[in-house]
Amino acid sequence: MMKPVLRKIGFWTGIFLQTLIIAGVFLVGWGMSFTAIDLNKAAKTTGTIVSARPEQSRQSKAVSGLKPLIIRLDNDGTGFWVYRASQNYSGIIAALPLGSEVAIYHSDMPDADGYTAYQVKNSQGIIYSISEYEDKEKLAGRFVALPGAFILLGTVIFQIRKRYKPSRQQNV
Repeated sequence: MMKPVLRKIGFWTGIFLQTLIIAGVFLVGWGMSFTAIDLNKAAKTTGTIVSARPEQSRQSKAVSGLKPLIIRLDNDGTGFWVYRASQNYSGIIAALPLGSEVAIYHSDMPDADGYTAYQVKNSQGIIYSISEYEDKEKLAGRFVALPGAFILLGTVIFQIRKRYKPSRQQNV
């Protein structure tokens, strides 16, 4: 008599915990989409451009063809990367001729491709803006949050429907 009650409690406890996980995935992914970077606190490097060209990403071998624009300065061999999904860097490259002075606001820690550039500016003005970077991050966060939450929600609905599916009895 007690076992069916305990099974129901266990089932609904599991559904509740899965719902909490769904909410967590959604909130973490959506939180990624509200990344706000304060340029006053971001690392800043100023130097002369020695190279600005798209290069094959070392960061992700799974995504072939991913070519961020890597900007290299005379005083930093690591490089600073800018990524656009369109892979169209012609406007940025044209505004950054070799030998020109630039200021790059970037991440504190480098990854496999170098530092992440948040904003690039030269004497003419801002070439790559923080708003373009943040918009890209918002979109990426939403692409993680929404499908992940819907897939997990689908599994919960499937479990509930499977549990409470009316049994098919054959009439003889």
